[in-house]
Amino acid sequence: MSSVGYHEPVEELSDEMRDMHRAIVSLMEELEAVDWYNQRANACKDQEL
Repeated sequence: MSSVGYHEPVEELSDEMRDMHRAIVSLMEELEAVDWYNQRANACKDQEL
């Protein structure tokens, strides 16, 4: 598991906190994808797409 995004040593965090971090990172990834899709739709000039 990647420690990217942790601000405390991973070994000092509870399992519940690590799971919460995973959930938050997953949500952030999904929101980023929504933003990308919205940008693509806005930039597209073909109305049928």
